Order: sequence, then structure tokens, then C-alpha cells
Amino acid sequence: MLKLSTAGRVLPPTFVSGILAASFLATGGVQVIASLTGYGYNWGGILSSAPAVDAVFTENVFVNGQDSSVYYRTIDPAAETSMGWAFLGGREIADPGAATVAGTSYVFIQGQDNALWWRTIAGSWATQGGVLSGGAGADTGSVAGQIKVFVRGQDNATYYKTFTPPSTWSANWTRLGGVILNRPQAASAAVGDELLVVRGQDNAAYIMHGNGATFDNVYHRLGGVFTVGLAASSCSAGHYDVWGVGQDNALWSSGSTDGGLTWSPWVSWGGVWTTDMTAQCRPSSTTVDVYGRGKDFALWQYTVTGS
Repeated sequence: MLKLSTAGRVLPPTFVSGILAASFLATGGVQVIASLTGYGYNWGGILSSAPAVDAVFTENVFVNGQDSSVYYRTIDPAAETSMGWAFLGGREIADPGAATVAGTSYVFIQGQDNALWWRTIAGSWATQGGVLSGGAGADTGSVAGQIKVFVRGQDNATYYKTFTPPSTWSANWTRLGGVILNRPQAASAAVGDELLVVRGQDNAAYIMHGNGATFDNVYHRLGGVFTVGLAASSCSAGHYDVWGVGQDNALWSSGSTDGGLTWSPWVSWGGVWTTDMTAQCRPSSTTVDVYGRGKDFALWQYTVTGS
């Protein structure tokens, strides 16, 4: 991992080691590991994919279970409480994406037929076709009331479709090119300000800027050496953070406070992670909840202050 600047590991070396995995639908108490700069929470389950998170004032975290079905858990990160795991069905073969519009949560997956499938928590599964090869990511905020769903295509390039709830999709996929290794993910700092993040062939982080309507079609290299895909978050206009898992299996991040033009050195937050990360800012704050799978295959949350 490129270590231009390294913070002390904020979780003990025993993070996620020796934890007994709960049965997937268990609603037992959360395990908390504290540090001076953040908290790690074990929300249980046995995951076979990376998680996806959306947010209003609580956070719905969607995962793929051992049976390849989709489950979700509603978490109140401020109160450190959860409603327990709930079953959404489907058959997922890669990492999901999720987003919220007008208080309604939407989840997007790569189905067994490699097409894009989606549903709301209260609805049923529907397909949007395509041929995916690495799961889905979703972002809302760059255009009011609209979700962009990002995928990796058969040619390993990034593609996206726009979705205007409750049921209107763009007719065609838009190709953003590149050769990427995992699901693409994105975050919006404000209307007209969007950042796409991917892991390239050289395992480094790359970003692409968008204005809501289009992207600049240029991948900018942020460096680092990552073993899985990247996540992005934004807590306020002009502020972005990129999150990834390094060669040491720890969580690393880099931040920008000028709209993604310049970036801080990579900093390590420790832990032992085994999938892509997903990240969400709490409303009207700089608190970021970062979710991933620990080495016990449970869902873990790490909470830290963003850029």
C-alpha cells in the first residue's frame, strides 16, 4: 500500500478475529470495539457479498446472504440500534447498490442471468436488462429526484443508467469506458457535482467527475494499491472521501475539500476487511458510516469523521 501518511490503527489487532458469526437472521446485541477516533460495530449475519447502504435518518444496509438471496437491516447509527435482518429474496451473484429518493429505498443487483434487477423494500423484483460482470453501485443527489445506477459491463468498462422513481428508466446504457475490476461506486456533493470511483487494472483508485448530466470521460489516478473495489462519500458541497481496502486488508481513505481537484495522502484506519466498502454520511454532519464484511463474514460498520 502507498503510505504517504499513516494514522495509527484505530481498532485493536483483534478486530473481527475470534468473533462467532451469528445465524444470518439473528437479532442479537451489537458488539462494539471503541478507539480514540472511531467505533467499529459488528451487526452480525453471514455475508457472501459486499454491502450497500442508503440513508434518510436511518441507514438501510443491503447484503447478499449465504443462500444468494438479498437481505437488509435498518440501522440507526446514532442510537446504535437495529431492526434486525429482513429477507428480500432474489438471486444475486455480485455486490448490490442502493439509494433513497423521497424516503423510498431502492436496491439494485446483478441477477443470476447477469442482468440488472431492482426493487423497493415494499415492492417486487423487476429487470432492466444489460449484461453485468461485477455488481452495481447507485448514487442520488447530482440531479434532484434521480438515481444513477453504475455497473461493470462484459468488456470490464463502466456503464450507467438513470432511474427516475417510481418506474422511469433511460432507454440506453451510457458507457464511461475504462477497464475496472469491481463494481463502480459514486457520491454526490451537491446538485451538479458527482464523483465516480473505480479500481483500475493496476489496483489503484481512479475517479471521474460529473455534473449531473454528463461525465468528463477522464479517469484521474489517485494511486494506492487495493484488493477490492472503492467507495465514495460526500458530507457537504465540495467535500469527498474515497474508501478502500489495502493490501494489508485495512481500511484506507483519502479526502478532498475542493471538489475532488486535490486529495490528501492515504491514511489507514485499520481493521481486517474482506469485501468492497460502502459509505454514507449522516444528514447535516461530517460523520461517515463505512460498512464492509469482516473476516468473520459478518457485517461491520466503522464510524469516522469525513473530510
